[in-house]
Amino acid sequence: TAAYGTNEFPAFFSPTSGISAPSRVDNADEVARAFLASVELGLPNGMLIAVPNIDPAGDAVEIAIRDTIEEADKLGIKGRDVTPFILKKVSSLTGGDSLRSNTALVKRNAE
Repeated sequence: TAAYGTNEFPAFFSPTSGISAPSRVDNADEVARAFLASVELGLPNGMLIAVPNIDPAGDAVEIAIRDTIEEADKLGIKGRDVTPFILKKVSSLTGGDSLRSNTALVKRNAE
């Protein structure tokens, strides 16, 4: 597990989480070297590279998600009903910024 371009493990929509990353990589070459070293050592594991979402709405989206999870819990929403409730509520609370922020993260992951 490594964070891309930061020493802090990012939250999903926010570049910060308050949790230190176990390692850091700063470019695609470093990611490739880390992966190849794992392969050469014969390690039977995967690799997670956490890329921070730098969209300005990220922090507001994280707050909306936390608030919505609490609301779902208070309302007794459970199981398969949780995800649709959260997606709809967060989109409403952020005026659609959650979708834009998620799209920005997908594009950044592809860089």
